[in-house]
Amino acid sequence: MTWPRRTRAPELNNTAHIHNSDLITNEDLLVTIAADLKATYHYGVRPLDVALARRTLYMPEQPVSVTIREFPSSRDHVVRMAYDRRVLDHNAALGGAAEASEIRQVLITNEYRIMLGRTALVRDDRLVLSARGHSQEMAKEGYFGHFSPHAERREPIKRMRLQGYRGMPVGENCNRGADSPRRAHDGWCHSSGHHRGLLQRSWTEMGTGRSGRLWTQNFGRTKPLPEESEPKEDSGPGKGAER
Repeated sequence: MTWPRRTRAPELNNTAHIHNSDLITNEDLLVTIAADLKATYHYGVRPLDVALARRTLYMPEQPVSVTIREFPSSRDHVVRMAYDRRVLDHNAALGGAAEASEIRQVLITNEYRIMLGRTALVRDDRLVLSARGHSQEMAKEGYFGHFSPHAERREPIKRMRLQGYRGMPVGENCNRGADSPRRAHDGWCHSSGHHRGLLQRSWTEMGTGRSGRLWTQNFGRTKPLPEESEPKEDSGPGKGAER
Protein backbone atom coordinates (compact mmCIF):
# COMPACT_ATOMS: atom_id res chain seq x y z
CA MET A 1 0.00 0.00 0.00
CA THR A 2 1.43 3.36 -1.00
CA TRP A 3 0.56 6.59 0.76
CA PRO A 4 1.36 10.02 -0.72
CA ARG A 5 4.18 11.81 1.03
CA ARG A 6 3.29 15.19 2.54
CA THR A 7 5.21 17.79 4.44
CA ARG A 8 2.24 18.82 6.56
CA ALA A 9 -0.65 17.09 8.28
CA PRO A 10 -3.55 16.14 6.00
CA GLU A 11 -6.79 18.05 5.88
CA LEU A 12 -9.75 16.36 7.56
CA ASN A 13 -11.39 15.53 4.25
CA ASN A 14 -8.29 13.95 2.68
CA THR A 15 -8.82 10.36 1.66
CA ALA A 16 -6.37 7.49 1.50
CA HIS A 17 -7.42 5.05 -1.22
CA ILE A 18 -6.78 1.39 -0.49
CA HIS A 19 -6.81 -0.71 -3.65
CA ASN A 20 -5.68 -4.07 -2.30
CA SER A 21 -8.72 -6.06 -1.16
CA ASP A 22 -6.45 -8.61 0.50
CA LEU A 23 -5.26 -5.90 2.85
CA ILE A 24 -8.80 -4.98 3.79
CA THR A 25 -9.45 -8.40 5.32
CA ASN A 26 -6.03 -8.69 6.92
CA GLU A 27 -6.03 -8.24 10.69
CA ASP A 28 -2.78 -6.29 10.37
CA LEU A 29 -4.46 -3.59 8.28
CA LEU A 30 -4.96 -1.04 11.03
CA VAL A 31 -1.50 -1.56 12.47
CA THR A 32 -0.05 -1.19 8.96
CA ILE A 33 -1.93 2.06 8.42
CA ALA A 34 -0.91 3.31 11.85
CA ALA A 35 2.75 2.67 11.18
CA ASP A 36 2.57 4.30 7.76
CA LEU A 37 0.72 7.34 9.08
CA LYS A 38 3.31 7.74 11.80
CA ALA A 39 6.13 7.63 9.26
CA THR A 40 4.37 9.83 6.71
CA TYR A 41 2.70 12.46 8.87
CA HIS A 42 4.79 12.10 12.04
CA TYR A 43 1.70 11.14 14.04
CA GLY A 44 2.28 9.49 17.39
CA VAL A 45 -0.12 6.64 16.61
CA ARG A 46 -0.03 3.74 19.04
CA PRO A 47 -0.73 0.12 18.03
CA LEU A 48 -4.43 -0.61 18.27
CA ASP A 49 -6.38 -3.40 19.86
CA VAL A 50 -6.98 -5.07 16.50
CA ALA A 51 -9.67 -7.48 17.73
CA LEU A 52 -11.72 -4.55 19.03
CA ALA A 53 -11.01 -2.57 15.88
CA ARG A 54 -12.21 -5.41 13.66
CA ARG A 55 -15.46 -5.61 15.63
CA THR A 56 -15.91 -1.83 15.48
CA LEU A 57 -14.98 -0.99 11.90
CA TYR A 58 -16.59 -2.30 8.75
CA MET A 59 -13.99 -4.43 6.96
CA PRO A 60 -15.55 -5.09 3.52
CA GLU A 61 -14.26 -7.47 0.86
CA GLN A 62 -14.18 -4.73 -1.80
CA PRO A 63 -11.67 -1.85 -2.00
CA VAL A 64 -12.63 1.09 0.19
CA SER A 65 -11.51 4.63 1.02
CA VAL A 66 -10.43 5.40 4.58
CA THR A 67 -10.75 9.05 5.53
CA ILE A 68 -8.62 10.74 8.15
CA ARG A 69 -11.67 11.53 10.27
CA GLU A 70 -12.57 7.81 10.38
CA PHE A 71 -9.11 6.58 11.35
CA PRO A 72 -8.88 5.61 15.05
CA SER A 73 -5.73 6.87 16.76
CA SER A 74 -6.11 5.02 20.06
CA ARG A 75 -8.10 2.29 21.77
CA ASP A 76 -10.34 4.90 23.44
CA HIS A 77 -10.99 6.37 20.01
CA VAL A 78 -12.06 2.95 18.71
CA VAL A 79 -14.55 2.62 21.59
CA ARG A 80 -15.92 6.11 20.91
CA MET A 81 -16.25 5.34 17.19
CA ALA A 82 -18.29 2.24 18.05
CA TYR A 83 -20.63 4.29 20.23
CA ASP A 84 -20.99 7.00 17.58
CA ARG A 85 -21.81 4.43 14.91
CA ARG A 86 -24.41 2.89 17.22
CA VAL A 87 -26.04 6.27 17.82
CA LEU A 88 -26.11 7.11 14.10
CA ASP A 89 -27.63 3.72 13.28
CA HIS A 90 -30.20 4.20 16.05
CA ASN A 91 -31.15 7.64 14.72
CA ALA A 92 -31.39 6.38 11.13
CA ALA A 93 -33.78 3.59 12.15
CA LEU A 94 -35.87 5.86 14.35
CA GLY A 95 -39.30 6.88 13.11
CA GLY A 96 -41.12 9.32 15.30
CA ALA A 97 -41.93 13.00 15.11
CA ALA A 98 -39.02 14.47 13.17
CA GLU A 99 -39.52 15.69 9.61
CA ALA A 100 -36.94 15.12 6.87
CA SER A 101 -35.21 18.52 7.22
CA GLU A 102 -35.09 18.12 11.00
CA ILE A 103 -33.58 14.63 10.71
CA ARG A 104 -31.00 16.00 8.28
CA GLN A 105 -30.10 18.85 10.61
CA VAL A 106 -29.48 16.47 13.52
CA LEU A 107 -27.28 14.32 11.28
CA ILE A 108 -25.25 17.36 10.18
CA THR A 109 -24.75 18.34 13.81
CA ASN A 110 -23.67 14.82 14.75
CA GLU A 111 -21.22 14.56 11.86
CA TYR A 112 -19.70 17.86 12.93
CA ARG A 113 -19.47 16.80 16.57
CA ILE A 114 -17.80 13.52 15.61
CA MET A 115 -15.29 15.34 13.40
CA LEU A 116 -14.29 17.53 16.35
CA GLY A 117 -13.99 14.70 18.85
CA ARG A 118 -17.40 14.92 20.53
CA THR A 119 -19.82 12.00 20.85
CA ALA A 120 -22.87 11.68 18.61
CA LEU A 121 -26.24 12.61 20.14
CA VAL A 122 -29.40 10.53 20.20
CA ARG A 123 -32.34 12.21 18.45
CA ASP A 124 -35.09 12.52 21.04
CA ASP A 125 -38.69 13.13 19.92
CA ARG A 126 -39.44 15.15 23.05
CA LEU A 127 -36.67 17.58 22.13
CA VAL A 128 -37.77 17.64 18.49
CA LEU A 129 -41.28 18.63 19.58
CA SER A 130 -40.15 21.25 22.09
CA ALA A 131 -37.78 22.76 19.50
CA ARG A 132 -40.37 22.74 16.71
CA GLY A 133 -43.01 24.21 19.01
CA HIS A 134 -40.72 27.12 19.82
CA SER A 135 -39.95 27.72 16.14
CA GLN A 136 -43.66 27.65 15.31
CA GLU A 137 -44.48 30.04 18.12
CA MET A 138 -41.78 32.50 17.02
CA ALA A 139 -43.10 32.35 13.45
CA LYS A 140 -46.72 32.83 14.50
CA GLU A 141 -46.17 35.60 17.05
CA GLY A 142 -43.41 37.47 15.26
CA TYR A 143 -40.57 37.41 17.74
CA PHE A 144 -37.12 35.81 17.83
CA GLY A 145 -35.27 34.67 20.92
CA HIS A 146 -35.08 32.12 23.70
CA PHE A 147 -37.82 33.55 25.90
CA SER A 148 -41.49 33.03 25.10
CA PRO A 149 -44.09 35.65 26.07
CA HIS A 150 -46.15 32.81 27.57
CA ALA A 151 -45.24 32.08 31.18
CA GLU A 152 -45.69 28.32 30.94
CA ARG A 153 -43.30 28.20 27.96
CA ARG A 154 -41.05 31.10 28.85
CA GLU A 155 -37.70 29.31 29.13
CA PRO A 156 -36.23 26.42 27.10
CA ILE A 157 -36.32 24.09 30.10
CA LYS A 158 -40.05 24.74 30.62
CA ARG A 159 -40.77 23.91 26.97
CA MET A 160 -38.79 20.67 27.25
CA ARG A 161 -40.52 19.70 30.49
CA LEU A 162 -43.92 20.23 28.83
CA GLN A 163 -42.92 17.55 26.31
CA GLY A 164 -41.90 15.17 29.08
CA TYR A 165 -38.13 15.57 28.85
CA ARG A 166 -36.48 15.40 32.29
CA GLY A 167 -32.79 15.64 31.40
CA MET A 168 -30.42 18.15 32.96
CA PRO A 169 -28.60 20.32 32.00
CA VAL A 170 -30.32 21.58 28.86
CA GLY A 171 -29.45 24.08 26.13
CA GLU A 172 -30.93 25.77 23.09
CA ASN A 173 -29.81 27.34 19.82
CA CYS A 174 -32.08 29.42 17.57
CA ASN A 175 -31.56 30.53 13.98
CA ARG A 176 -33.57 32.89 11.79
CA GLY A 177 -33.29 33.07 8.02
CA ALA A 178 -31.72 29.76 7.01
CA ASP A 179 -33.43 27.97 4.13
CA SER A 180 -31.78 24.57 4.66
CA PRO A 181 -30.41 22.37 7.46
CA ARG A 182 -26.85 23.06 6.28
CA ARG A 183 -27.28 26.83 6.31
CA ALA A 184 -28.76 26.71 9.79
CA HIS A 185 -25.69 24.76 10.90
CA ASP A 186 -23.35 27.21 9.19
CA GLY A 187 -25.05 30.10 10.95
CA TRP A 188 -24.59 28.49 14.37
CA CYS A 189 -20.97 27.64 13.60
CA HIS A 190 -20.24 31.31 12.84
CA SER A 191 -21.52 32.42 16.24
CA SER A 192 -19.17 31.58 19.09
CA GLY A 193 -21.87 31.04 21.72
CA HIS A 194 -24.03 28.84 19.48
CA HIS A 195 -20.94 26.95 18.32
CA ARG A 196 -19.98 26.18 21.91
CA GLY A 197 -23.56 25.14 22.56
CA LEU A 198 -23.75 22.51 19.82
CA LEU A 199 -20.32 21.14 20.82
CA GLN A 200 -21.04 20.90 24.55
CA ARG A 201 -19.51 17.70 25.90
CA SER A 202 -22.26 16.96 28.41
CA TRP A 203 -25.13 16.50 25.92
CA THR A 204 -26.44 13.01 25.20
CA GLU A 205 -29.65 13.89 23.29
CA MET A 206 -30.85 16.59 20.93
CA GLY A 207 -33.72 17.54 18.69
CA THR A 208 -34.06 20.11 15.92
CA GLY A 209 -37.39 21.76 15.12
CA ARG A 210 -38.18 23.94 12.09
CA SER A 211 -40.90 26.32 11.04
CA GLY A 212 -40.16 27.91 7.66
CA ARG A 213 -36.85 29.74 8.08
CA LEU A 214 -36.88 29.56 11.85
CA TRP A 215 -34.84 26.78 13.44
CA THR A 216 -34.41 25.68 17.05
CA GLN A 217 -32.04 23.10 18.50
CA ASN A 218 -32.74 21.67 21.94
CA PHE A 219 -30.05 19.73 23.81
CA GLY A 220 -30.07 17.77 27.04
CA ARG A 221 -28.42 15.07 29.06
CA THR A 222 -29.90 11.95 30.55
CA LYS A 223 -27.66 8.96 29.81
CA PRO A 224 -26.00 7.20 26.85
CA LEU A 225 -27.81 4.55 24.85
CA PRO A 226 -28.83 1.54 26.99
CA GLU A 227 -26.28 -1.23 27.54
CA GLU A 228 -23.43 1.02 26.45
CA SER A 229 -21.07 2.90 28.73
CA GLU A 230 -20.44 6.48 27.71
CA PRO A 231 -17.14 6.73 25.82
CA LYS A 232 -14.31 9.09 26.63
CA GLU A 233 -13.96 12.15 24.44
CA ASP A 234 -10.94 13.96 23.12
CA SER A 235 -9.85 16.87 25.25
CA GLY A 236 -10.02 20.38 23.86
CA PRO A 237 -11.11 23.96 24.55
CA GLY A 238 -14.63 25.22 24.89
CA LYS A 239 -16.34 23.68 27.89
CA GLY A 240 -19.08 26.30 28.12
CA ALA A 241 -22.43 26.30 26.42
CA GLU A 242 -25.08 28.85 25.67
CA ARG A 243 -28.19 27.87 27.56
